[in-house]
Amino acid sequence: MKIKSLITLFTGMFLSLSTITKAQSVNHEATPDKLVVVWSSDDPMVAERAALMYTHAAKTAGWLRDVTIIIWRPSENML
Repeated sequence: MKIKSLITLFTGMFLSLSTITKAQSVNHEATPDKLVVVWSSDDPMVAERAALMYTHAAKTAGWLRDVTIIIWRPSENML
């Protein structure tokens, strides 16, 4: 179950980043400055090692200007 949750989360991140990359190739002046991560697992490992760690690093290191994490039902119950 943990592996499936991690794969789902990373797949979502990859799709978000590939969309940003496609937008850049169309408009060379556009820069990726927004990230939205949907955290939808009640697994503590997914929270610590993926959703929270990645969004925290992206914001504090200045990788992206706007970082948003959406907490979906199972993760809401965990909080």
